Formats: sequence, structure tokens, C-alpha cells
Amino acid sequence: MTPHPDTSRPITFSVALLALLCCLIWSANSLAIKFTTDHIPPIGAAGIRFGIGMVPVVLWAMLARIPLRLSRLDCPIVIFHGLLLFVQISLLNWGTSRTEAARSSVLLAANVVFVALLAPLVVGGGERLTTRRIVGFAVGSVGLLVVFGDQIGGWRPDILAGDCAVLASSFLLGFKITHMKRSIVALHPCHILFWQGVISVPLFMAYSVVVEGVHAYDWRLPAVIALGYQGLGVTGFCFICWTMLLRRHDAASLAIFGFASPLFGAALSIVMRADEQATMPLLAGAVLVTIGIMLATTRIRKKRLPDGG
Repeated sequence: MTPHPDTSRPITFSVALLALLCCLIWSANSLAIKFTTDHIPPIGAAGIRFGIGMVPVVLWAMLARIPLRLSRLDCPIVIFHGLLLFVQISLLNWGTSRTEAARSSVLLAANVVFVALLAPLVVGGGERLTTRRIVGFAVGSVGLLVVFGDQIGGWRPDILAGDCAVLASSFLLGFKITHMKRSIVALHPCHILFWQGVISVPLFMAYSVVVEGVHAYDWRLPAVIALGYQGLGVTGFCFICWTMLLRRHDAASLAIFGFASPLFGAALSIVMRADEQATMPLLAGAVLVTIGIMLATTRIRKKRLPDGG
């Protein structure tokens, strides 16, 4: 067991820049998944992505001289995270392959609102379920309903199924982040990132070979570049940085930096994908989700009264 880390450190300027950089890299994840799944089956793409992502994790462990051996007591923790990762990423990739990248970006960004709602229930401690967080969750939920609202203009069952899968993945991601906050009290983040990959990658690849088939793989350059971005940028850099930040700061305070993700992700997807358009429900939903994130994750600091007054 490692010593209990200090999870209430203040957010400094350098920490803020690192958190914002992670969120901006993360915001293009749905776009990268879309380019990948144009040519590579979604579950297989997930396995390749996390296989690539294990390389920087192993290098981190080697450079920091972090032993990767686990005790028997720690095995249930990493098994839980590995299985949860398999389900969450499978839903994300499958859903994104069947909807638009811009819509996936907005729906996935809602995980921040779920973190703010779930953190007091899962983590406890100083992460309280305040009225402001409840209002933020409500506003974000309205934003999600607005994103789904363009189904009214024309029934698109394929996109609706994809949207639902991504939204379920978003909730599971929020759930996973809050449990990660608890798990890194007992385990070093490197252990969780490495062993969840060891557990999930074989599951991804076995499912892909049996169900999706090897014939479904078409190695085009855009797909290869997008896989590299997901593996090294998102799974490698972002996962390592974010878990280290979670070890030192509370989850809801960090989540505020995700406010740019739905807007940036949607805008980038619309610009880079010729088959996607900026609809009013999508734009309005992105703004509402952003407002919900800001409400759910910011705090109103009360001014301290002078002594005697």
C-alpha cells in the first residue's frame, strides 16, 4: 500500500495549464475515433489504441523505477478497472462509429457533469453534493436532451443508437474517474494504467477477431495517424497526466478545465469532417453542456468577514 496522497492541493497556474492541455487533446478523441473506425472495426481499434498507450506507461514505470508487481489484495482493483475500461471504450468506439464525431464529442464531455454528481457518493470526503452541482447536472442534462432533439426533425435510428452508446460510455467514464480517485489511494496510478491495459487489450482483440473479423481491417493512413493520436496522445499523455493530477487534487476542481471540450471537439469535428454539419440542436446542446460543467465544477468562494463582524 502507498501512503495516502494529499488530494486537496490548490490548483496552481502550471497545474491549470496542464489540465487544460489534457482536455484540449482529449476533445479531439471522438474525431480521431471517427477517422479510425472509417477503416478499422471499432472494438479492434480500441485494442490497438490501448496497446499503443501501454508503451508510454511502461516507459514511465521504467524511468520512475516503479515496480509493476501487484499483491493479491490489489488484483480485484485492477481487474475492476480493466473490465470497466473494456465496456466503456467498447461503447464509445461502437457508438462513435455510428454517429457523428461532433455529437460524440458533446455527449462524451458530459462525463464531467457525471463526475461532479458521482464524486460525493463514491469518493466522499470533501467532495460534497451541493445545490450548485445539482443545478449544473440539470443544465447539462437539458443540453444532452437538446443534442438528441434533432432526432425530431428526422428519425435516424443508426445515429440514435450511436448517441445512446456514447452517452452510456460518458456515464461509465464519469463513474470510472470517481473510482480511480478512490483506487489511487491504495495503488500508484501507473499500476492501474498498466494492468487495466493488460486485462482489456486481450479482451478487445479477442472480441474483434471472433466477431468483427480480420478481413474488416483496412490500413489507411488517416486511420493509422488517428490510432497513433489516440494511443500516444490520449491514452498515453492524457491518462498519465490526469491520473497524477487526480492523485493531488479533487476530481470536481479538475473537471472545470473540461468546459472547453464540448465546444472545441464539436467545432473541430465539423471543420475536419465533410459529412458533418453544425445544426442548431448540436450547437445549443454544446453550450448548455458547457454551462452545466461550469456550474457543476466551480465553487463560489465566500469572502471572509473581518474579526468581530
